[in-house]
Amino acid sequence: KIPDYRELTSGSSEGDDNVKSSGQTESEKYQVLDDPETFFNEDYTDDEFNTSPIEADLKKFKETYLTMDPDYMWTLKTGRKVETVIYEFAKSLHRESYLHSFIINDADVETKSLFSPEEWKEIKNLEVIDRPKLDPCHKELLRKYTVNDIKKLRSLLFELFIPDDPAFDNLNIDLIRGEGMSFASSERKNIQRKINDHKKFGRKGDGVFRLHKGRLEFGAIEAGRNWEEINDKLIRECKMKENLVKKLKVIGILHGANRLQVLTIDHPEGYITRINRNNVQEVAGRLTNSKPLALVLKEVLYARSIIIATMDIIDKKDDLKIETFLDDNKK
Repeated sequence: KIPDYRELTSGSSEGDDNVKSSGQTESEKYQVLDDPETFFNEDYTDDEFNTSPIEADLKKFKETYLTMDPDYMWTLKTGRKVETVIYEFAKSLHRESYLHSFIINDADVETKSLFSPEEWKEIKNLEVIDRPKLDPCHKELLRKYTVNDIKKLRSLLFELFIPDDPAFDNLNIDLIRGEGMSFASSERKNIQRKINDHKKFGRKGDGVFRLHKGRLEFGAIEAGRNWEEINDKLIRECKMKENLVKKLKVIGILHGANRLQVLTIDHPEGYITRINRNNVQEVAGRLTNSKPLALVLKEVLYARSIIIATMDIIDKKDDLKIETFLDDNKK
């Protein structure tokens, strides 16, 4: 904000008297501040000073694209490269967009319009690892909650079971509730922090899946009164090994009113980050076989399976053979 010249020259009456006694007129007194903006900015010649935030983002977007290796980009069966399609469209997009970070959100109609139906199906459905399968004991649990008799359901609900938390009890994973701060988010924001800078807080959510007595996080929950449509830390844990990084998945759970939706974020190919959303599941207002409670519980167990798979991937990063470890000639 450029101060008004009246603010800068307002002072004691003694100062005003000194100016008047020097023979200056009122117009001469303020002459140097006829153009305050030029006066205060005359020493700034950096182009960035006059660059809008979106222009700066577009410049960074272009620089990022130019550093990409075309041979490493995600090439579809049609021969088109996903990164190039995104760049050609988003380079003149003067508003914030997922695409400026090369993120594909499967719920974004605009992004979907850039590709043919066959290409979009390939982008959305590519599975780097097999989809997790339910354990037989979990299937039996889901059958148990598929009822349309209220008395039977009441009897089941008297059994000690809370849908979210106990599903993660035996994984060495804590579900941190109550607007807990994300350590991963805080570390990302402070990665270039200098000694004298204030430490920035991480984002707060309604739940964070965190390793017991550790800082490693596997996913988050966001809840709301009403339903509204709406990390690089794991990569470092894998020591940037490509074969492991491409198998990583981070989960998110959107929970509003009586509805629940599981999201997954992964890095399928090239330089692309992908967001996929499962179908919204709803706890029905009345008991029916078409919308059993089991569908909601299945989504929670699906999220659990992804966390287990991610933990296994991270644990493999330092796998070594015992003979290699004991070899005296190896450092």
